[in-house]
Amino acid sequence: MKAKLVLSVVGAGAAAAFAAALWAPRLGSPLPRLSGPVEFSAPAVTGDSVLPLSGKALRGRSWVADFVFTSCSGPCPTLSANMARLQKRLPPAVALVSFSVDPETDSLDVLKEYSRRLGGTADRWYFARLEPGPLYQLVNGGFKLPIFIDPKAEPGSRTIHTTKLVLVGPDGAVRGYYDGMSESGLRQLERDALRLMREASAPAGRSNV
Repeated sequence: MKAKLVLSVVGAGAAAAFAAALWAPRLGSPLPRLSGPVEFSAPAVTGDSVLPLSGKALRGRSWVADFVFTSCSGPCPTLSANMARLQKRLPPAVALVSFSVDPETDSLDVLKEYSRRLGGTADRWYFARLEPGPLYQLVNGGFKLPIFIDPKAEPGSRTIHTTKLVLVGPDGAVRGYYDGMSESGLRQLERDALRLMREASAPAGRSNV
């Protein structure tokens, strides 16, 4: 009952955020700041290296987050394939961060092999591993998204997590949520990422939309 209540509250907050993100471009105003700044600190695989990564280290750069695990038998392969597509389609200035939601299984070596299979580019696409406590705090508190562990489920289905992609702005604030399983979601994310770049380059006090 407690888990259902948490998911309901998080779901309601996310729904309001999605509605705000949907209407902002139509109204011609800057993308809203939905939550944040997102704060975390974790080791991350990028290319063949393991580097410390944090929300502060990503300041000044827009980035896209997703939530996957390497043994996932559900939506993760599609999410990761779509992140690989974004790596090709978005400007190089936009970083990608995939957060493992199964840190017990996903060691840094496992994430390194996963990155190789997906063609992750060094200093562009990061695969981050947080311990369970900080992970749940980040997903629930920072991104305002649900995550739930079902210990009775099969190993590839134990972590129930969002399939949303999250756009984070250069100031660390969440600026949009997108369907990570659909082409329409990817296209909207691309448009908004470019919009953020225009906002960042606009003169102070003026919105370049």
